[in-house]
Amino acid sequence: MKDRGTLNCGISEGVLGFSTPDDRDGASGFDADFCRSVAAAIFVGNTAGNLAHGHTLAVSGGFGAVNAVEPLLCTWLLTRLRPGRFTLERIRDVGWLFLLPLGVCAATALAGAGVVTVGLGAPYWGVWKVWWLGDALGVILFAPLVLTWSAAPG
Repeated sequence: MKDRGTLNCGISEGVLGFSTPDDRDGASGFDADFCRSVAAAIFVGNTAGNLAHGHTLAVSGGFGAVNAVEPLLCTWLLTRLRPGRFTLERIRDVGWLFLLPLGVCAATALAGAGVVTVGLGAPYWGVWKVWWLGDALGVILFAPLVLTWSAAPG
């Protein structure tokens, strides 16, 4: 992946209807569309849920953006900071998967707590702590899924 400079989403290679190469060095089909949909669904679902609870578009969009970026950033950093192929078969890889989200979520919680503080008037550090703990657990649970998708053969 470091050589490619891109994060593959784990699509099948050249299976008609699932992932057919296109003329833009991408792919089309069910697998490729599903991968694109995941990040969009996180953002749209989070934003819509917050709008439904009466938050403004700015606050809802802020929540959606922070929550969509977090697992993608964590996966991106894991694949760049951890040398070699990342599998969950070694204790070292499990350690990376546990420790890196703590740092990534601490950083993204700064933005999330800022959205809550500015948009809703909540106390910053109290919100930061809850955001950090909740999202760190979420990334630890879902990063293996994203890593599995990104580990396309070849």
